[in-house]
Amino acid sequence: MMKANALHATRRVATAWANRAMVMMAAVLVCNLVLCAAALRLDVVQPNCASSTTTTSLTLTGNFGAVSPSAGDVKCLLGSTRQFAVSAAWSSTSVTCTIPSLTALLNAGVDLVTRDFLYQPLRANYAQLRVTLDNNATAVDSWVAVFFPTTSTLASLTPDRGPTTGNTVVTIAGTNVLDSRDLRCKFNGQETVGAYVDSTHLQCPTAPQGSAANVNIEVKSTPKHISMAHLFDGVNDFSVAPIPTSLLQFNLTVEIWFRPATPVGLIQALVDSCVPGETPETNCNFWIETGKAVADGIHGEIGIGHEFGAGSNQQYVYSGTLDNTYKNKWTHIALVREVWDNTTIECSGSSCPFVGEYRTYVNGELLLPTYKFTVNTDFGETNTYVGSLYTTSFYNGGMDDFRILNYPMTQAQVQQSMEEVYSGFEDGVLVSWDFEPNNQDFDVLTYNADGVTPNTYTLYALTPSNVDVSRQLNMGGGTNVFIPSIIQTVAFADYPSSAPTLNFLYYTPETITTFAPMHGVVSGGTVVTIQGTGFLNSTYLYCRFGSATATPATFIDATTLECTAPAFTACSQSSDSLSIPVYVSNNNQQFVVSSTNFTYYQAPTIQSVAPSQAPLAGNVPVTIYGSGFVNTPEFRCLFGVIAVVPVSVTATSAVCVTPDNLPEGAVVASVTIDGQTATTSQVIFTAFDQWSQIESTAVGIAIILGIGFVMVVCVHIWLFINRNHKIVKASAPLFGQFILFGAYLGFGAVAAFFPTPTDASCTVGIWFVFLSFTFMFASLFIKNWRIQRIFTNKKIGKTASRNLSDDRLVLFLFMLVTGMVAILAAWTGTSNDKVDIHDDGFASCYVNPTFQGILFAYMGVMLLFGIVLAFRTRNIQDVAFNESKMISVAIYNVAFVTIIMIPLVSFTTDVRALLVMKSVGILFAVLVTVGLVFFPKIWAVAMHKRRAARAAGSSDAQPTPSGSNPNGVSGRANSVHHSSGDGSHSKNERSERLSMKKPEVKTEVVIYG
Repeated sequence: MMKANALHATRRVATAWANRAMVMMAAVLVCNLVLCAAALRLDVVQPNCASSTTTTSLTLTGNFGAVSPSAGDVKCLLGSTRQFAVSAAWSSTSVTCTIPSLTALLNAGVDLVTRDFLYQPLRANYAQLRVTLDNNATAVDSWVAVFFPTTSTLASLTPDRGPTTGNTVVTIAGTNVLDSRDLRCKFNGQETVGAYVDSTHLQCPTAPQGSAANVNIEVKSTPKHISMAHLFDGVNDFSVAPIPTSLLQFNLTVEIWFRPATPVGLIQALVDSCVPGETPETNCNFWIETGKAVADGIHGEIGIGHEFGAGSNQQYVYSGTLDNTYKNKWTHIALVREVWDNTTIECSGSSCPFVGEYRTYVNGELLLPTYKFTVNTDFGETNTYVGSLYTTSFYNGGMDDFRILNYPMTQAQVQQSMEEVYSGFEDGVLVSWDFEPNNQDFDVLTYNADGVTPNTYTLYALTPSNVDVSRQLNMGGGTNVFIPSIIQTVAFADYPSSAPTLNFLYYTPETITTFAPMHGVVSGGTVVTIQGTGFLNSTYLYCRFGSATATPATFIDATTLECTAPAFTACSQSSDSLSIPVYVSNNNQQFVVSSTNFTYYQAPTIQSVAPSQAPLAGNVPVTIYGSGFVNTPEFRCLFGVIAVVPVSVTATSAVCVTPDNLPEGAVVASVTIDGQTATTSQVIFTAFDQWSQIESTAVGIAIILGIGFVMVVCVHIWLFINRNHKIVKASAPLFGQFILFGAYLGFGAVAAFFPTPTDASCTVGIWFVFLSFTFMFASLFIKNWRIQRIFTNKKIGKTASRNLSDDRLVLFLFMLVTGMVAILAAWTGTSNDKVDIHDDGFASCYVNPTFQGILFAYMGVMLLFGIVLAFRTRNIQDVAFNESKMISVAIYNVAFVTIIMIPLVSFTTDVRALLVMKSVGILFAVLVTVGLVFFPKIWAVAMHKRRAARAAGSSDAQPTPSGSNPNGVSGRANSVHHSSGDGSHSKNERSERLSMKKPEVKTEVVIYG
């Protein structure tokens, strides 16, 4: 019994201890699960992106209690109203679970969040993720978002080529592209930072490449962690939160991820801390601004403002600049304020010691040297504005992960922070606004008519470490606080395991060596041929003139292309300068520039043209009058579509020679500065067939010319047949040949004047006219001079007789001809105006007054010499030698024609009359001279032959008288013919010479057959 009682007592004690142990364990469990539940929290999940097709392992961090829950009680819960539980592994600071694919979750009925607070569709839907430690009896009092992004595809590049120097901004087109802070591209393994454009495009700059090559591009486009961010419109979006100055007074670090839409040209505040109700110019603790344009117009300032003391030492601290390469790129900025002496509040003068410094880091790099200050802040309560400088300057762009810490970060800490997912529970965090949906407090007050979209609401971005109202960021509600748009951005990403095939061509940079034309009109349209190296035939080959919009180039070959100059406007060029550089690009992005400029000119205007018509044969100087002419290398006169290089150009006129291929009839006459673009103002120019105008007249002259030519040929034949006759010999037949040669030249001159005058025909005609005169009259005068020398000299020695030989006289003739040739050659070489264009457009040959005077003076000297000779030989009785009368008549003939014709030709403008006068004058002079010289001899020879024939019939009856001359010429005459012999002369010759001094004594020579 006693043993039984003892055993019962023992059992009672054991049961008591067991009950006590159970109570204690229950107490611990209750404390762990109930009393201590407020300390449990879920901070973040990594990665927070899950696959749509496969399972994904997630790690959740936070405070999950110090006591391990029972096996199987720890689960991950997906969904909000209809949850899906997944077994998880526990530790006090982390929970790990593997969630199924999106397809499996949807099949299980898990609800996803597909719209934001403003009921706008989300690019990547998400599910709420919670943790339970007691098999879903209760859950940790917080949740995080797990996103299911749609797989993006990348299809093409623009441009697909760039220089080996790199920095080509490549736009990659695709689908389902997400905004990303971690966007990177690899070009042949070299990584560069990219930028999000829109849901179908992203951009990356190329890395430098050592040599030309075709390389593969990889894009870091697989999301690993998605963050919710806000987009400020730059018009009126901003948010505000009251933060006590005591939290912001001394050491601090402000970190912001921002994506500026306009980094240059507009002052924008990312954040500022100012006393409520006052302007930012007074009592502002600090502010960060971007965008203010600097002098170069390319960069925008990024800096801070700081006010010291009691508002008496406000300063704007300039820290550096950002250019447009930051546009639409996520950029991390960290403003660090480090205070070494927090006791100095007021100090003035140059001797004040530095008490602290500001450092500004952009993407982890110190932007400029630090800025040191001498006094500290000492304010009361402030409002912290996000997205505006107070309410006057609004930020335009995206913003994410804003936090303020109570200590100054080092550069290493800033760089490490850029690679972390913010939880808001890091040491030293004063405020942390990550804009994630689990850290938003959103209350809808009213809805729009659709009953879905909020109309009035209140939205707070909460600081995860402290949800006290004083540290909430008011994002909406009221009358002067506006909510930004919600955007999703990829905070971290991976390169896809199988990258799409995207190739990029690196090429050796192109060059420009020359281009032409170098001038054009402001209306544009000039086709410029550019010479250089490295041109590629593609749709990306472009030209640009100055700062105008680039235009496609036409590829000719690797060294030649053509571009069309656009119209010039001061707006398109951002300048009034008409001289601009020319650019060429193989990728329509990176342009190389020419060493010389292309110059625009105002289009010239045309007023008139003189003459207004000209012969079809061309070569007629025409003057086009107008204004705005510029003597460029490409300046051309235009006759219809035919371009002519000008002879001279001034500002108001251009002289051009008409081409020889103008169509008959009216054409438009204009000019072009660039050799291509004709003036809009034009005049009419007519090309006509001059021959058709003078054809009937020319036919009549041609008949006369033909008759005269036949006559001279007959004389020439007669001269050849009778060359041995004594009468012919006495008249020096060699010089007769020269006279006839001169006649042929005269006929040639008339023929040369028949066609429409050109430089060539006029040159031939003028030469033939004056050489015809020289040969004809110089031969006649020289021959007569020899007669004069023989018959007027009392004694002619052997040497003198030799000097009168044909050879010597021919030499003298050619001396005279050479003189005429020299004058004509000088005229040909120095005169550019051999054709005269009349007002009616008809052309005629022209010799300028200077050479006219020289030529006619030369002719006049010869004529005067002939007159003197004719006078001195007037008394020679021998008809075979005395040609003074014929010479006198010939000289009179030439003088008459010259005196009459010169004024008529000079003042006559009718082309038909000119042709008639010139032709008739030349033919008259030639034919009359030939007739006077040769017809008397032809008659004398004929008569001599007739008498000789009669005498032959009676020769047997009558003997020949002693001393008679059977050839019908005197012995003196015979000596003339043989003057080239020994020079001996008979007494009869002397007596005959003496008889010349006695005119009353006449000697008749009878010639017997």
